[in-house]
Amino acid sequence: MLLKGTLSDLIHFCFEVYTEMVRSPKYIKKEDVLLMFRRNSMKMCKLGNAEEYDKSFVDFVMTEVDKDRDNRIPLEDFRKAVQENVAWLQFLGQILPSYSQKEIFSRLFTERPYVNNIESTAALIEVFCSNGSY
Repeated sequence: MLLKGTLSDLIHFCFEVYTEMVRSPKYIKKEDVLLMFRRNSMKMCKLGNAEEYDKSFVDFVMTEVDKDRDNRIPLEDFRKAVQENVAWLQFLGQILPSYSQKEIFSRLFTERPYVNNIESTAALIEVFCSNGSY
């Protein structure tokens, strides 16, 4: 599904991952967006006015994704936002593999000759692992 799933499949999968992260089976609350954004932004550089920036980001997200303006993002709101702009699919952190990671995985596990070439397989595994994809 992660390699060749439809947009609908990916929307459902990403939403499930996000709701599992916040331990809410039906929606993502505004507070959850803030917590997950802070968790992801901690890896980036620190800004002097980080608190203000974080709140601005959350307000922007809720304006764009919370279609019914109830300060919660249910699956249907998420689906509508992603259908308008696919960038919303992973707005709270990368969940899906990148195109290059999918390409390497596909070549490694689906396009193998009956008798593997040990050297080329080892090289692909090296690239796959160096991308942090293991």
